[in-house]
Amino acid sequence: MADLTAQVRKPGLSGEAPNRVAVSASDVFDAAPDASYILHYVNGATTTGAAVFTVVDPTTPIPEGSAAVPGFADAEIFDGTLDADEERYVRISNTNRFRDANGQITLEHTGTLTTVTLAILGPYPAGG
Repeated sequence: MADLTAQVRKPGLSGEAPNRVAVSASDVFDAAPDASYILHYVNGATTTGAAVFTVVDPTTPIPEGSAAVPGFADAEIFDGTLDADEERYVRISNTNRFRDANGQITLEHTGTLTTVTLAILGPYPAGG
């Protein structure tokens, strides 16, 4: 698990070069409450194969008497193959659902992650 907090950027009007870092099976970053973030995934030369990328939801309780299991409310942000040279933008519109007790958001990734990188932009106002 990698802590990507230091990689989060909030570019201004003058712009900023993207700061992409390699993803692992599970990554975290510190997230402000009541905020939104943009995740920009870029894949290089190696296809991911069957991949699932999720944002973990640690706050939604399992409904009493249901057959739901932990993780049932995680947000699946990508399910499929991320081809070579393919990009994917994702927006977390409100962090409150996804922040854990430490104020971090956990991103989980499966598949072949050899050339997958991520840039995190934010925080921005929640909603919209």
